[in-house]
Amino acid sequence: MAGFVRALKWPTRAILMAPGMRHWMYRFHEYRLSRTHADWPKAGPDGLPLPGPYLMQTVVGHTDWHKFLQGGEETASIISGAIARNGGGFAGAQRILDLGCGCGRLIRFLPRLTEAELHGVDYNKRLLKWCRSNLPGEFQRNGLLPPLRYRDAHFDITYLLSVFTHLRRESQTLWIAELARITKPGGFVFITFHDEDYVELIDEPIDREMLLRDGFIVHNDFSEGSNAMASFQTRAVMDDVCQTHFEVCEIIGTGESELNQAYAVLRRT
Repeated sequence: MAGFVRALKWPTRAILMAPGMRHWMYRFHEYRLSRTHADWPKAGPDGLPLPGPYLMQTVVGHTDWHKFLQGGEETASIISGAIARNGGGFAGAQRILDLGCGCGRLIRFLPRLTEAELHGVDYNKRLLKWCRSNLPGEFQRNGLLPPLRYRDAHFDITYLLSVFTHLRRESQTLWIAELARITKPGGFVFITFHDEDYVELIDEPIDREMLLRDGFIVHNDFSEGSNAMASFQTRAVMDDVCQTHFEVCEIIGTGESELNQAYAVLRRT
């Protein structure tokens, strides 16, 4: 009997680790974690509704709503400051796009920083539906790859927080071209990414020397666009990806960043 059980274990494990099954196993893990909260506030201190624990877990990997709000407010301020430092700013913008808006962790704080028209896009329809029903702004669903349904030179500022961190290099290249299309001349794009100094490299089956050698590494390459997959790239590779369509104003490494990720500030020439 024991031999029969052992004989079943290997094919069962192989099925569960297949790319398609791994994606749904990851989603089930998110759901299970989110079910540990019996009491959940309907709104935050700002009066805007809070997403439920499952949506929050899906986007940020935890269900601490205090941390969710604090991090969103701080991050929105950091992005605004980085763009202002390079000659732009939220205050004077007419249109701002949150690409990969999730459940609105950042965009809910933007009315405090700007009077711009706010837009958000995400490819997760459940997250998008929640934003449409609960937050100010116009929200559209996007695909994993471009194009977006906006006209040329439509936005003054676009930011992508932890989006490139889950995309392959080929996909990043396509998105850079699309961002160039929808950004006004003189407009700005802000992108975060995992660089060679990202602290979680320590816990991954890759090392810094390997990343410096190869320039770009994908971990769990089975569910592009989701938190289950992680992309790591050197700052030099990020610069190379972006400079085909943008002036790279600055690239700040993880060690100097306030966001626990590296980031690039780009200006449309």
